[in-house]
Amino acid sequence: NGRLLKSREEVQIANWLTLGGIRWEYERDYAVDTSTRSHRQYRPDFYLPDHDLYIEHFGIDANGDTRPGIDRGRYHADMAWKRALHAEHRTTLVETYSYFREQGGLVARLEALLGERGVAPRPLTEEDIARIEAEANRPFSNFGKLLAQFLKLYRGNGCSPEVALR
Repeated sequence: NGRLLKSREEVQIANWLTLGGIRWEYERDYAVDTSTRSHRQYRPDFYLPDHDLYIEHFGIDANGDTRPGIDRGRYHADMAWKRALHAEHRTTLVETYSYFREQGGLVARLEALLGERGVAPRPLTEEDIARIEAEANRPFSNFGKLLAQFLKLYRGNGCSPEVALR
């Protein structure tokens, strides 16, 4: 729907939620203030407001390894901190992992996990999808209009590439 997310797997989750008619918010502040000297305010990957449920997608393989360039120990410490927050505040957390992709598909696993918690997709109509696509493409359309207006003014003032390069 035009939102910028941090990973392809998060985009896959967001697309499935959107097409499944499941409202979501991306990286919304957690319900409790968690900012301290050692941690910033926690912003779970996804929040499902109609179900009061959080989804956290962890970028690890089946062995718990992170991709190159990510500190494995720190990543696992952050995972434990997030789990502890949800346990302490009794909020519902659904966890997904990068390795789900190889083990039957990320979306299939997410659908099963959410189904266990009473979240069922209600697929959007073709009209709903067309409206979302139109809204997502609007920035590109607006840029195209701006570019066309610029070219019209550029030519209207007698400019040419030769004049512009002098």
